[in-house]
Amino acid sequence: MLACIAVVFSLTGLGLTAVAANRLRRVLKSPRMRRAQDAALGATLVALGVRVAVE
Repeated sequence: MLACIAVVFSLTGLGLTAVAANRLRRVLKSPRMRRAQDAALGATLVALGVRVAVE
């Protein structure tokens, strides 16, 4: 019985994670968010390049 409860909790948690990931995917695929992601990645790569150049 205790194992069944653990399985139900696990499946519920995984199901909620899947629903949240699906909703988050819609937000992250928007053009505005893609530009923000590209800008953040670019800034990170430049910062890492500067750090390597300074060493």
